[in-house]
Amino acid sequence: MVDRIVYNLELIYTELLAKGYVFDTQGVFNYYEKYHRKPVFFRKSNTDKIDLIVDFLTKMEPFGAPPLILAELYKKVDIIDFRGHFPDLKSYFSLDPLYLYPIEEIIEWVVRYDINFDSIKNTNYIFFSPDESIKADGYGETNYGITISDKMVADGDLVDYGIDITFVEYLRQAFRWAGFSILEYIAKPKKEPSTQIYYWGGQPPEDPNKWDVSKEIIDYQIIDIAVEIAGKTLLI
Repeated sequence: MVDRIVYNLELIYTELLAKGYVFDTQGVFNYYEKYHRKPVFFRKSNTDKIDLIVDFLTKMEPFGAPPLILAELYKKVDIIDFRGHFPDLKSYFSLDPLYLYPIEEIIEWVVRYDINFDSIKNTNYIFFSPDESIKADGYGETNYGITISDKMVADGDLVDYGIDITFVEYLRQAFRWAGFSILEYIAKPKKEPSTQIYYWGGQPPEDPNKWDVSKEIIDYQIIDIAVEIAGKTLLI
């Protein structure tokens, strides 16, 4: 499964570039920009990271074990940061692009702040991505988390994502929309031939004039691009 995940990530990254998508940290540095002065948006691992993986698992031991899928993914990928924009296409809300903190950053947090605890799920968890607001402009409330267990399990539940899904389900959702998970919740377009507006939050009202959608529209071409790219990905 991990090889298919990495294949999809590389394909989406390459296809977005070809479609004119500009990768951009939105003024909020990612790990490599902060420490090496140059952002890295996606990179497959080209070195043996076993020492880092062991260090990660060792520092996690007092709290629990991260899901196997996360540990295996970190062996193959250094970072995922699909933040950016289409210069000529508009979206009036964050596309919530796919993101995975580098393992070095996760280790730093665990050492500095210990671990996070979710009182609802009654379990420990670690961050793996900023939330959609932080991705958009650096101002947000939290990070998306993934639960850890007493023993290593294949997958983990997401924390603070808004719906109850696992990490693998989250990746599947992202791959259905070329890395932009929020598009999962976009309603169908209006049916008038002359308009190509997608509505956020439900079906268009019977009388569109009664609903102010000035801040809730997205250029239909973004949807089309996402669907086209997603059609090339592999099932996981």
